[in-house]
Amino acid sequence: MQSAKNVEILERALMREKAARKAAEAILEQKSLELYNVSEELRQDLILLHHQM
Repeated sequence: MQSAKNVEILERALMREKAARKAAEAILEQKSLELYNVSEELRQDLILLHHQM
């Protein structure tokens, strides 16, 4: 029965790892979008500054 318990422990660890990876990917997606939006705002501000000169 030790083998079955080891399999169960490993399966739970794998499920935790998959959940953690999914959460990390969601955070990455969110932060990437935020960075893109800020970059676009800065690009627009730079264009406006150049037109004011």
